[in-house]
Amino acid sequence: MSNLTRAGEVYVVNNEVNNEGVPFADSFYISVHICIVRVSAADVQDDVIAGVTEWCQYSCYSSVQYKKSVWGVLKGQLERATYSGMEGIHRDVAAALRDYAIGSMSASDVRAAKAIGQNARKKKRSKTTSSDFGHSNKKTKDDAQRISWAHGILNTSLVLSALLLVVLNVNLFAKVQYLETVSKNLTLASHCPALLATPFTDQLLTSDPNSDDPQEIWELVKNLLASQKASYSAELQQMGSHLLQATRALDQADSELHIVLDRLPHSLDVLADAVKEHIREEQVMGKISDVFKRIETRQLDNKAQT
Repeated sequence: MSNLTRAGEVYVVNNEVNNEGVPFADSFYISVHICIVRVSAADVQDDVIAGVTEWCQYSCYSSVQYKKSVWGVLKGQLERATYSGMEGIHRDVAAALRDYAIGSMSASDVRAAKAIGQNARKKKRSKTTSSDFGHSNKKTKDDAQRISWAHGILNTSLVLSALLLVVLNVNLFAKVQYLETVSKNLTLASHCPALLATPFTDQLLTSDPNSDDPQEIWELVKNLLASQKASYSAELQQMGSHLLQATRALDQADSELHIVLDRLPHSLDVLADAVKEHIREEQVMGKISDVFKRIETRQLDNKAQT
């Protein structure tokens, strides 16, 4: 019993419920807070029973408290099972209290209570039906609007899809026509296979594919061969000029090489004389150094004798 309890007005009970015989019973407990408050008949929202002037409001608050850490999945299952059991227990308690209150009444009060309860239930049912009907009408209108909106979107998407298909078909038809034209031109060019490897084949392929006149075809071939001959002649002239320049450069290099070879023996003689002169100078310097060493040695000997 809590310290907030006031006899005849409010009763407050705080309780802890421990479990046994269930999985993870040592991991949690249930904290229960029960409050019974005295109220008047005007504050009662349930069916008023005739002849009953004193009422009480029964409230219960429960929560699951954990002693140990529990996995999230198990915690959810434990809480659902616990709250479901607590709701069932308190529904049974409320029904038992109501039966007890009715059992303590007289027969006339019970009949009056049943009549009042039936009338209240009828009023409640009629209100619920009217509200449900209005809600259903509103829901039907909303559904109709959503359906019409969906139909509009569907029609628009179908029109756009049809336009896209038409554009794709036109593009495909144009490509097929182009391939047919190229095929006819290739067939026409097969009369002279040698032209297929020349850069002038494009002129033949771009000619009129519907022309069947052999004279026109061979005239075109003649013009192409003449153009090809002129192009080859220009290339040969260009190559000849490059070869002439290369020949001149080689002749100049050959003449310079002969000059170098002619001057090379004289240069070798000069180099040999310079090397010999250098060797002679080194020999002379070596002899001079030997003479100085001998003189120094004699001087040292004379000093040692004196």
